[in-house]
Amino acid sequence: VVAAKDGVIRRLEVKQGQTVVKKGDAVREGDLLVSGIMDSVYGGFRTVHAYGDIYAETEYAATREYPLKYTEREYTGRETARYSLRLMGREINLYPNSMSPGEGYEERREEHIYQNGNFDGGFIKKTFAEYTETERQRTVSEAVEQGARELNEEVKALIPDNAEILENKIEHNILSGDLVSVTVTYICNENIAKESIIDESLIDKSEILDYDIIDEEN
Repeated sequence: VVAAKDGVIRRLEVKQGQTVVKKGDAVREGDLLVSGIMDSVYGGFRTVHAYGDIYAETEYAATREYPLKYTEREYTGRETARYSLRLMGREINLYPNSMSPGEGYEERREEHIYQNGNFDGGFIKKTFAEYTETERQRTVSEAVEQGARELNEEVKALIPDNAEILENKIEHNILSGDLVSVTVTYICNENIAKESIIDESLIDKSEILDYDIIDEEN
């Protein structure tokens, strides 16, 4: 049994095998937690199917920088559509270049491509949305609020459904007069045990462990 991710051991529920970690140990992804190679009462070693649940404190975090001075894009609602052909990997515009909107337009593409044997073709719809840009200013608290809102959703999406959320931290650091770094961290409790075939050559068979934790609640 190896660690599926980094963490600090909180509780061990080993059903079978030789435990090689204890509560409070910090482990990295891939570290051995429970060995299937055990001392034999007849001398030497014996192999078993090691399995069990190993609960650890894990961490999920994300950081992003937010400038206090920024440019906000506002769309006017005016849009222009243009079409292109896609033929054998080439894109052919069905409009002259003079009809391509210039600055102040954002291009959005919808590709409808058909592939059948050696044929590769279709059409592309390009929608050009007009926008204006305005210079804005926000406070440090507004930057932190926006960062917390955006990063909370992103980090929560990374957390497995079976993980228990223990703590949520929001921290910020002013990097310069107009740049703020926001960090959102979730501390969780989750089962990090993952069964894996262990290379026996990596295990010191001469070492006799002085503990074999079966279940430790405290």
